[in-house]
Formats: sequence, C-alpha cells, structure tokens
Amino acid sequence: MKITFGGDKPKGGSRLNMAIARTHTFSSRILGMQLTGGTLVGVMLSALQMSVGFLIIGSGVIKGNLFLGGLIFLVGCALAILVERLSLGGLSGMRVAKEDEKKLTEAYFAKLEAEQRDPTEVEKQRYEEQKAELKRDRKNARRFAILGIVLSAGVGDVFWHFLFASLDFMGIILSVACAAVISLTFIHSELFKGTMDGVLKHILADWQLMKVAVAAEGSNVQLGMMVDSYEAVRANEEARRSAQEKIEKAIVRRMERFAVQAAAAGDEIDAINGAGVRIVESSLAPLALPAPRGKYPQHREELRRLLRSNPQLTQRDIAEHFQISRSTAKDWFDRLRRGE
Repeated sequence: MKITFGGDKPKGGSRLNMAIARTHTFSSRILGMQLTGGTLVGVMLSALQMSVGFLIIGSGVIKGNLFLGGLIFLVGCALAILVERLSLGGLSGMRVAKEDEKKLTEAYFAKLEAEQRDPTEVEKQRYEEQKAELKRDRKNARRFAILGIVLSAGVGDVFWHFLFASLDFMGIILSVACAAVISLTFIHSELFKGTMDGVLKHILADWQLMKVAVAAEGSNVQLGMMVDSYEAVRANEEARRSAQEKIEKAIVRRMERFAVQAAAAGDEIDAINGAGVRIVESSLAPLALPAPRGKYPQHREELRRLLRSNPQLTQRDIAEHFQISRSTAKDWFDRLRRGE
C-alpha cells in the first residue's frame, strides 16, 4: 500500500505570501541603499556637472585637444570635491556642534540635579563660556556650508543651464532645481543624520514580516499535506480499513454500554411497577384469604408464595394478610429466611 501526496508544490497563496515578504525586505534594503549612497552619488554628480560645465565653457580653448579636454575634466572633478568638502564639512560641523551643545547642557543640569544644589558662579561662567564657544563653532560651520552650497549650485548650474537653454524661463527654473538638489541632499543627510541612522537601524533589523511569512508558510504546508492525506485515504479503501474497524468496534462497545444502561433503567421501572402492584394486591385484592390462626408450619408455603410473588412485601403486609401481630410476622419472616 502506498499513499501519494499532492501537496508537495506550494500553493498560489503561499507563493504570494513569500513574494510579499521578499518584496518588502528588498524595497526596505533599496531605501537603505538610497539613504546611505545618496551622499556619494551627490558628490559624483557634482563632479560630473562641474567638469562638463567647464568643458562647455572652455570649448573655445580646447578646440578638439583631447589632452587639454581631459585635463579640464579632471580639474572640474577636483574642484567639485573641494567645493562639496566645504558644504559637507560645514553641515557636519553644524550637526556636531549642536550635539555637543546638547550634551553639555544635559551633563550640566544632570550634575546639579544629582547633587541637589544650585550652580556656583564659577560653574555658571564656565558653562556659558563653553556654550558660547560651541555656538561660535556652529556659526562658522554654517558660513562654510552656505559658501559651499552657493558655489556648488552656481558652478553646477552652467551645465544645467546649457541643457535647458531652449526652455526659456522654465529652463532657468529646471536648471536651478537640478543644481540645488545636490546641496539639498547634503543638507538632509548631514543635519538629520541621527534620524536617518535610526531609520537605517530599523531597516537592518526589520525581519518581522519575513518571520510571519515563514510561519505562515509552515502552516500552509502542514495544512496542505493534511488535506492531501485525507483525500488519499478517502480514495484508498485498504488504507482506511484498520481505522474503520477500530471505529466500528468502538461504536459496538458504546452500543453495548447503552444496552446495559437501558436494561438497568428497565429493571428500575419494573421494580417501581412491582411495588405498585404489591400495594394494590395487599390493599385491594389479597393474594389469599386470611388464614386461620395457627402455627407457622401451617402457613409457611403460603408465606413463601406471597414473598415470591411480591418481593417487596413488608412485615406489615404479612401481619394484615395473616391477621397476626407484627412481631409474629417478623418472626415468621426471619424463620422463612433461615429456611425453617
């Protein structure tokens, strides 16, 4: 006997579950690549647009000279790196100065709170001096960042302006927007670095949906195998024969137990009915006429017949039937039980 299963291939819903989980994971990783690679792409694009802009401006000087053209291209790339260093360095300096100022303030007030006291004049003066120094560093970094952004957008706009020259006023808007997008990318990546790092950590550790999909996949496979197994057993009479025999035996045992219970209930009903008959016979229709007074041996057989016909016969009924006292009826009843 061999039972074959048809659930080895994944179902359509199972495929979709795993596809959803993989797509979600892949899209999250792509977003992480965009966040981490945006700065590098911005520097490369800045170098490219400056170099091409220099080639456009110096086309009258180059005049087909490949060496001179290549040299100008390399100069443009080097200049772009220097310009973006100003913007990125200034933005990073602003961010670090802000973080240091926040740490200084937290440490200052945490110390006072832990010691449960007010600051001394020396501590106040030192705190204000350090805070003012950090603010100066932040302002200087801001100046360099603005300078680098202006130079990057201004020099890079040469290429974009040449590209969109045919669009008149709309071309100016597009050229400025394309030149500014690099600087905006730098601003976002540096000034919001803490937030972006938190997003990246969440992306790297986000496996919840994949875990749910894997758990659902296991359940789907198990349920599919069970369904296929039931179908295979239903179609195979030999496979289910032993189980069917066990079920039949179990049903027979249950029916036998029910029959025993029904018989016991019938006996209880017969006993109740028999007690009713006894009352009727003893009160309305005695089984025999009152026996004349005499000794026990004379009425023993009649007493045995009464007890055989009415197992629930009481001593009171015996006394009334034979017109004897209850003590005598009890004596007769005991002697009959002893076999006398």
